Amino acid sequence: CVTGVAVCNEPSNEVPLTRLCQYYDEAVTCVRRLGMPASRVAVVLPVFQRPEDKFARKWYSMTGDKHQNICFDIHCYHCFENEFNGKSLAQQMRAVEDNE
Repeated sequence: CVTGVAVCNEPSNEVPLTRLCQYYDEAVTCVRRLGMPASRVAVVLPVFQRPEDKFARKWYSMTGDKHQNICFDIHCYHCFENEFNGKSLAQQMRAVEDNE
């Protein structure tokens, strides 16, 4: 039983945002057309090394409410962020708790 399918994993941040959203739009359409209805399967769209709010605004400006049962997959890696370099474990845990 499939309950969700990701259309890729950790896309390069060198892919322009508009092109990534176009790809995701085409991928969701393809998944639905090939028999995975929104009523049964979520389509997972990875947002990797990009500002989530900027991505969401671009996605909805391009697709509106065209797609149902999609979700954005956020990968938070402190090792790739300059903001977290030099923080103690306690400071990093507080940042996670505060959802920074």
